[in-house]
Amino acid sequence: MTYDGIVFDMDGVILEPTEDLLIREAVEAAFREHGIDDPDANHVDAVRYGSALTIEELERLCQEQGLDADEFWRVREQYASEKQLETVRDGEKPLYDDSHILESLDQRLGLVSNNQQRTVEGILDYFEIDGLFDAVYGRPPTHDGIRYTKPDPYYLERIIAEFEMENLLFVGDSNVDIAAAEKAGLDSAFICRAHREGYELRTEPTYRIESLSDLRQIT
Repeated sequence: MTYDGIVFDMDGVILEPTEDLLIREAVEAAFREHGIDDPDANHVDAVRYGSALTIEELERLCQEQGLDADEFWRVREQYASEKQLETVRDGEKPLYDDSHILESLDQRLGLVSNNQQRTVEGILDYFEIDGLFDAVYGRPPTHDGIRYTKPDPYYLERIIAEFEMENLLFVGDSNVDIAAAEKAGLDSAFICRAHREGYELRTEPTYRIESLSDLRQIT
């Protein structure tokens, strides 16, 4: 099938995913900055990834700890962004070798990530690939931004509107990516990177691919 545009997830699709330990360290640093030197491990896990957290859960946790939810989340996002950009600059979070295919695709390209907007823009700028994308969306640093993370199709729908086309393909590496594409009415391609070996999909994507180079055959 011919697609007019292709939208990509970022981490685990275009470049190596972020290590869980790094995000955990960022969350622990945010707790320490708010006077909690030894946070409960369950609380750290709860706020480690925004896509697995609801606003209500975050606000309840912060209320229990006597924290302002928006301020705590802002600091958490700041530390997470700084740590990720540092790993990129240190060469520990590289682009995948097949990411060069992006330069040769004829379709309009977009990017929707559950990572922070600041982090997404910083990474694309560092690798000098920001000019390849006509639209780029990550989440804002406020805790209210949690509601717009995938599997919510909010940012995919914004790209559909901006591109003024519905014949788009979304390429991702997780269940939330496939679910977001389905909710937005888009076809999806699941890329099975090494970190997804044995990963169980809850919904069958339109395509399963092993490399970004496979996009040539399906687009």
